[in-house]
Amino acid sequence: MITTDFVPGSPCWIELGSPDIEASVTFYRKVFGWTASEAAPETGGYRMLQLDGIPLAGLGPLTQEGQRPVWTVYFATGDVDETARAVVSLGGVVHEGPTDALSFGRMAFCADPQGGDFGLWEARDFPGMGVTDQANSLCWVELWTPDSAGALSFYSKLFGWRYQDFALPDSPEPYRIIAPAGGAEGRE
Repeated sequence: MITTDFVPGSPCWIELGSPDIEASVTFYRKVFGWTASEAAPETGGYRMLQLDGIPLAGLGPLTQEGQRPVWTVYFATGDVDETARAVVSLGGVVHEGPTDALSFGRMAFCADPQGGDFGLWEARDFPGMGVTDQANSLCWVELWTPDSAGALSFYSKLFGWRYQDFALPDSPEPYRIIAPAGGAEGRE
């Protein structure tokens, strides 16, 4: 279960980079009933997607030529600068930041050693998504990686994640359910 407790290492925000903001707003409104805030001039076109008026995701324009649309998961941290340094020391990459996001918080955009992109979020005025684990909101985050042992090592050291293995039929690798170290037992 994903919650809005936002202990360090927990998913706290999701964001879509899109080549067509209005088409994305229309699509997610029709599929999930999400609405979008109007973009303030200082945000560069960034919009907040909402469910029943509660923020649950961000939507912004793509920033690089040839970039593909992508969803990014941000993980909570108490100190984005320190966590970004840890990303590098563990073999990951910091693509952008750390930088301030107006007065909302501080963020960085990173990649793990296997190439999986993710964000870091240090909340200030904005803690993160206000609704989770209900219909039409974020309820699960999954990582597909070419090196599950390497990814597990990286994220366990970075965030202190705990995990439990489950055997899958006809699979040489276990399926892992992961939870942040500070979360309640049984809550991912």
